[in-house]
Amino acid sequence: MSRQINFLLMVPGILMATYWGIVKVGLPILPELSQHLQASDQQIQQVFSYAFFLSGVFPIIWGPIIDYYGFRRFSLVGGALFIVLGIYLSIASSFYLFSLAFIACCVLASAFVVIARTFPVVYFFDEKANVKRALSFAMVGGYSSAWLAPLISGYIAEYAYWPLVFYIMPVMMLIALCILLRVPEPKILPEKRHLLSSIRYMGMHLKLPSFRRHVLILASFGAFGQSIVIAIPFWLISAYHLSSSIVAYLLLPMLIPGVLSPLINQFVSKLSYKVALILNVILFSSAGIIAVILPFFNDLSMWWWVVPGVIVNISTVVAYPLSGVLGYRDITSNHSSASAILSLSLYACAGVIIYICSYIELHQFYLYGILMLFAALVASICTYKEVKALDR
Repeated sequence: MSRQINFLLMVPGILMATYWGIVKVGLPILPELSQHLQASDQQIQQVFSYAFFLSGVFPIIWGPIIDYYGFRRFSLVGGALFIVLGIYLSIASSFYLFSLAFIACCVLASAFVVIARTFPVVYFFDEKANVKRALSFAMVGGYSSAWLAPLISGYIAEYAYWPLVFYIMPVMMLIALCILLRVPEPKILPEKRHLLSSIRYMGMHLKLPSFRRHVLILASFGAFGQSIVIAIPFWLISAYHLSSSIVAYLLLPMLIPGVLSPLINQFVSKLSYKVALILNVILFSSAGIIAVILPFFNDLSMWWWVVPGVIVNISTVVAYPLSGVLGYRDITSNHSSASAILSLSLYACAGVIIYICSYIELHQFYLYGILMLFAALVASICTYKEVKALDR
């Protein structure tokens, strides 16, 4: 495999890291943040939910814009704004201004998620193996950043000055922009369409049964994979009196599946698509069952609460490349618009679930499990229809 191909395979992971890092970097400093902004934990958690929801909605706009102007030009402008807003987070003292800046950072970073999902399809259009490999590396980048950003910020908060944690992601964005400038022209140049035309094109994508099914499957798995990583620190920091530097280690078991996604998907690739889809639904359902029964046990170690998160994120890791290959199989153009729909389904759903979690306390964890089982039912129906379609 050439050096250039290896380089291109890594790019989606670097792009994905910008978004996953910004939404996780503040988790170790929740108590300091609440005190500094004079806001409750519930208010802070709801800001996270708004950021996730809008990060899902805005790719509907980002997809057509990226198709029209090209990802390089868009990345330079969007990345520069992200860097400025990211630095502002370190000095913001108003809860409302901080919230607006944080949400704007997440919304801008969500555009790089769209690029990360589209990148493998555009650069490896006729090479399914490389598409799956690049999407796996996207997961590695996202999950690695989701752990490394809180790890670094936790130690900064404990041993230095906590507002400095918000410089981590501007530095990461600067690195991502430098790498993007080295990327060659893609094999497929997207058609330049106006926004309304591209939105109509999204409607055409959603008319494709295969794509529609994988939108729902990825939303079901990914939304819970994202939301539990955000919600667990809010539930456990106060219940177990955790220090800033411990939070990242609490998140690590839930994020390891993403870091190991190439190995997991190498194993999954030995299975047929049908078997992989069915086993993944069973795995996800087991996480919901465990989440329902956990609150009925007394004096649990904090590590028990992350078990459903570990299982859910394994399901997400498996679903991501499967959706990238099977969901895109009937799409021949405007791949950024299709990626925008996937982002909408995943992150908007995650935002709704995180908002609901702000009203759920740790002893009511079974309610989260019930929501998970409902999502498992939706994924099961879609998987059944997809398996039937693959049999034809």
